[in-house]
Amino acid sequence: MNLFNFVKNYFLYFIDDTQFFFTPRTNKLDFYSIHCFIFNKISNNYQKALIFLYLNRYCYNGLCRYNLKGWFNIPFRSYRKQQHSL
Repeated sequence: MNLFNFVKNYFLYFIDDTQFFFTPRTNKLDFYSIHCFIFNKISNNYQKALIFLYLNRYCYNGLCRYNLKGWFNIPFRSYRKQQHSL
């Protein structure tokens, strides 16, 4: 829900901020793992929405699943094409 609200209310700023996450260097397991860990630990909703969009685009088949601790836990999947789209 946070992602939708930020896109709706701050579309241009949000899209500009997502550019950091959608470059060839971000299509790597280590980048994904670090940001998955950060996503599970931070409380800032804006940053969480940015990272969620990245995780959702690069996780296996765009799934969204959380474990019993409430942590996002979908494995990484490398894509040939960039996955940046809303």
